[in-house]
Amino acid sequence: MFDLWSAGVPRERKQPHLFDARKWYTDMCESLGGIINQGIKDGSFKQVDSKFAATVMIATLDGIMFQAALGLV
Repeated sequence: MFDLWSAGVPRERKQPHLFDARKWYTDMCESLGGIINQGIKDGSFKQVDSKFAATVMIATLDGIMFQAALGLV
């Protein structure tokens, strides 16, 4: 897992990387934010800042995966 994350962040601009981590996180945040906005629109969710909520959800999942990799959960 850590190798995958580090492969998405080039050490220098010239180095190739496995995937674009910034784009992946941006795309995930936009997708999840869209789902949250749809839920707000149809009354399933209360009014929130969808971008912030998506960021918190993704960060929480990252933290859980990190703890799982360490055998803590």
